[in-house]
Amino acid sequence: SQSKDALSIQVDMPGCKKDDLDLDVDSDQREVYIKGKRSVKTHDGEQVQTMNRSFSIGKEYDLNKIKFTYEYGVLEVYVPRRKKEEYIKKYTI
Repeated sequence: SQSKDALSIQVDMPGCKKDDLDLDVDSDQREVYIKGKRSVKTHDGEQVQTMNRSFSIGKEYDLNKIKFTYEYGVLEVYVPRRKKEEYIKKYTI
């Protein structure tokens, strides 16, 4: 969800433990990559499943101040909005 102050994204990662999440931010491409793994019991024993998510973040958000929280199988990504003058450059002739 978006507000005037920030972008908040909730990602369902059921069955993943906090230690099984890998979070990467590519500031140049403005991409956030989330990888998770979980163990699932099957009739043959235990199987490890992986989940991958990625999304783009607009230039109006400050990736240097990104925050992640994980609770009850839901990862929340919080990115505060930058002031317009921080990402728009003015030039004079």
